[in-house]
Amino acid sequence: MENAGSLSIIKSGLLDTIRDKGRLGFRSVGIPVNGVMDSSAYFIANLLVGNAEKEACIEMAFPPAHIRFNNNLFFALAGANFDAHINNLPIQSGKCYQAKEGDILTFKKQVSGNFIYLSVAGGFLIDDVLASKTTNLKSGFGGWHGRKLMKGDTLVGKPSSFKPNTKIYVDYAHTRHTHSFIRCITGPEFHLLSAQQQNALFDFNFSIDKQSDTMAYRINGDKIFQHEISMVSSGVSMGTIQLLPDGNIMALMSDHQTTGGYPRVLQIIQQDIRMLAQYPYQKTFQVKRISLQEAIAVEEEDNLNRNNIARAYLKMVG
Repeated sequence: MENAGSLSIIKSGLLDTIRDKGRLGFRSVGIPVNGVMDSSAYFIANLLVGNAEKEACIEMAFPPAHIRFNNNLFFALAGANFDAHINNLPIQSGKCYQAKEGDILTFKKQVSGNFIYLSVAGGFLIDDVLASKTTNLKSGFGGWHGRKLMKGDTLVGKPSSFKPNTKIYVDYAHTRHTHSFIRCITGPEFHLLSAQQQNALFDFNFSIDKQSDTMAYRINGDKIFQHEISMVSSGVSMGTIQLLPDGNIMALMSDHQTTGGYPRVLQIIQQDIRMLAQYPYQKTFQVKRISLQEAIAVEEEDNLNRNNIARAYLKMVG
């Protein structure tokens, strides 16, 4: 085994946290999943450096941290385009690179997308908490001391014998917005809307409010209707669209609570949750209703695409 090293945060970013697939199996006791915002980009980042898909990465919003590599280390970026540079030389998402001791990683501007993922070969030497390394910011546990990364933090990598191919570019459609609609199936309280309100929901133009965060995306647009619907708090998931009393809607994201008391009118399909996470603020989109059968077919096709991408890449790197 080889290629163990470390990296240090030399300038704090807006929101850089350790993330993985999430803390699964604990929502029944009120502990959120807290996984990545864009699981497709996360998948690519780990694939490029030979990691298992569940290995933890650094998820970064713009502006990200400035990072110094303290040793030679294979790393990859995937997801958003933040105009990344190593020692002022441009690099791109979707490729693996070998950093040298003392190299500095910086990001110049937000070209597209909202979240970028940094993986290192072997992953980071961080303890699991409840079977996950992901960060729970609200409760302050998991990840790096339960908080976002800050100036002076040093993350140590685990040894890895994987030899990536630094010439291969791997793309994946769901790491960027590819259409102007978000596909959904109906939620448990969709029937509480009148037929006119149901139809109007799919005709409105929406956009993501800049005050959104990793807990929920607040959605701007035409208000469906004000309501006083009272319901018992019920289970929610990433991608649940809730109807607020003032007539606005919000989409729950990776750090969402485990239960909610607002009507769950829609549920975004998995593939488009990832697209919404990277969707440009203020750019309009519509909600498109699909059937459960269609959603299952999209999921099956997506899984097949992932498997094909993984097999093709591993074959090329030998």
